[in-house]
Amino acid sequence: MALFSIRSSFNATPDLLFPGLKTTVWPSMKLAIDYTTQLWQEGDQFVAHAMPLDVASSGATPDEARKALEEAVHLFLESAAEMGTLDQVLEDAGYIRKADSWKSPSWLAVERSEAILSV
Repeated sequence: MALFSIRSSFNATPDLLFPGLKTTVWPSMKLAIDYTTQLWQEGDQFVAHAMPLDVASSGATPDEARKALEEAVHLFLESAAEMGTLDQVLEDAGYIRKADSWKSPSWLAVERSEAILSV
């Protein structure tokens, strides 16, 4: 399993991030939200999963899967910002706010485990 650290940022206006604020014009701002990507193969497709956001996408190649995941993460975060739930979504995923960025949880390990069932 390959792990890739990816920094992603998106443009959002403060009224999307802070819905209670009253003003008519907001400058665009960038907010950095990092995440870790897991990548694996399922049949002839490659799956990319963003931890801890729990967003996934796929593609015919590892690079296509990564690009599709980047777009999916961007749309997920943008939608949360538009709905006024971005802070809650990130806090629920274990992120900590640091000025103009959100810091994802520090991974201690990514391990492969096995569950044995009697069926």
